[in-house]
Amino acid sequence: MIVALACALCMFALPACGANNGGNDGGDSGINGGDAGGLKSFSADIALNDLSVVYDGQPHSLQVSGELPAGTRVEYDGNGRTDAGEYAVTAELSCAGYADKSLSATLTIERAEFGADIALNGARVRYDGQPHSLQVSGGLPAGTRVEYDGNGRTEAGEYTVTATLTNANYKTKTLSATLEIYKLTDAAQEVIGDLLGRPQPWEFLPEAMRPENMAYDGQIDAGCSTQTDVGELPVKFIGRQLNVAHDILGRSDAVLSAADTVFAAGEIIASAYRAFIDENPGDADVFETTLTLGGLQADIAVAVDGESSSLTASAGGVNIALSHNAAAGAEWRNVGRIELTDGITLSYRMSEGALCLALRFTLGGVGYMQYLQFSRSGDAVEGRLAEFVGAESVAIKTSALLYSDGQITAVISDKRESADLPVEAFAEVYSSSDGRYIGGEVHESVAVVDYETLWLPLGYVDGIDSVCVAPKLPDADNAMNPDTVYVNGSSQPFVPEYNTVPIVGTRTSRHYDIELRTVWYYAEVDGETSKVETEMPMLFVQRENIADFTAEVLANNGFSAGLPLLNASLTDGVFNDYEQAFAQFKQEITFSWLYDFIG
Repeated sequence: MIVALACALCMFALPACGANNGGNDGGDSGINGGDAGGLKSFSADIALNDLSVVYDGQPHSLQVSGELPAGTRVEYDGNGRTDAGEYAVTAELSCAGYADKSLSATLTIERAEFGADIALNGARVRYDGQPHSLQVSGGLPAGTRVEYDGNGRTEAGEYTVTATLTNANYKTKTLSATLEIYKLTDAAQEVIGDLLGRPQPWEFLPEAMRPENMAYDGQIDAGCSTQTDVGELPVKFIGRQLNVAHDILGRSDAVLSAADTVFAAGEIIASAYRAFIDENPGDADVFETTLTLGGLQADIAVAVDGESSSLTASAGGVNIALSHNAAAGAEWRNVGRIELTDGITLSYRMSEGALCLALRFTLGGVGYMQYLQFSRSGDAVEGRLAEFVGAESVAIKTSALLYSDGQITAVISDKRESADLPVEAFAEVYSSSDGRYIGGEVHESVAVVDYETLWLPLGYVDGIDSVCVAPKLPDADNAMNPDTVYVNGSSQPFVPEYNTVPIVGTRTSRHYDIELRTVWYYAEVDGETSKVETEMPMLFVQRENIADFTAEVLANNGFSAGLPLLNASLTDGVFNDYEQAFAQFKQEITFSWLYDFIG
């Protein structure tokens, strides 16, 4: 029995519960009511209420509510319960001058749900004449009883196994999974098929942005050495930042294509494997043979160990090592490494909707390492890319984050325009539906001044109809632009707006201007698609000067121009969403980590 006091009792300082506290003849005041014996009644707001809680392994109790008179004694019976169930709890109230009061209520402790980590995972095991079973995993609470149905199977086949979990404090739970026992002969095709699952890195970009769908028929003269209608300038080109992704994807696909002799030979390898198993039913863990694949002699080795399998192949200067993990909780299903005799090595890890891939190669005597990581959720793709050029201590690093959904594809990267012009972050935004370049925005620091610069294709700018980019004039006023730019057929150069140092009048930067930027596009020549580098005239505007653009162009050039504000907001949104994550990612991928990943 539990005893509680409504307040600390002080023998001399506090009057007794029913003591006359001045001006009263000792009778019932009528405030709290009374009985025939002259004793007061406890207030009607004093109650013991029902309570329902979920089992958590801790003791639970009810508590009298309401304002108790000083010195009230409360005795509980039935409190302090831990296990699931319904419990009657009583509270006896007593106080001098008050009629004793008895309260009762129900404490209900409901059964809890078993933890989400408790599972019964299926398994696929090879027939070995021994019984096989599934086992519940996860943290089972003490006192839990597990009853299995369908376990202990020996013969080949698929079996449904159930596990019923019971515990006095938990709701009964039934789990089910499939136990498959297979004979290797029957599974040869599947084993080889799993091993030869080929990465398709281009599938993580929208279809409209793949090389074959961004190709033009022939070359593009985007330098605009004569007046060119801006509507004729291409908009399906690739900026310097997205080119990081296209370069890695293109080179990766070329290496994978070199290994397609093996990737495409699943039926040939599986047929030879089945024949070997038929002849060696008791010793089929390792299979080695030489096959002719695509006119090349290929040395093949297959090994099976439980739910893991591996394949190595060597053919025509290509060495391949592949593995597959069929375990239910495997993070990566396929792991592969491809080495070409010309010094290119590719390593990858792949699961449903996810791919990590890295390359190491030498180009022009300079070492390169490139990395990409893609994950897909619905129609949204998130990617990470990195590139190291040079040896570890002096390697130039490029990092990039990529996001793509049904509307836009965006990449935020720090690819440099030149070695002496570092970029903190450059975001490029494209249309996922047709591959158009929507706009770009760069955050950079030049001479300790921070700039946020918006770049737009001229075709999106109202008021600019044609453009010509000519060599620099000897006495050019716009010394900050490496070229001389003419627009709308004018014989006068296009004039930007400058920031200047007061009094001295030194020009420090430009609010806006038109410059050539290096871009890439795909051209179809003689039935083949290849990437071509060119230059494209584009307008830049400092973000802080967007509101003044129209007035400044009118004052300096005599015509009215307007910016596509939707394009500007899209690029700004990319920075808002990804700049912080990009800054963190730049620190995560190191030269040594990537070197170890490739192996």
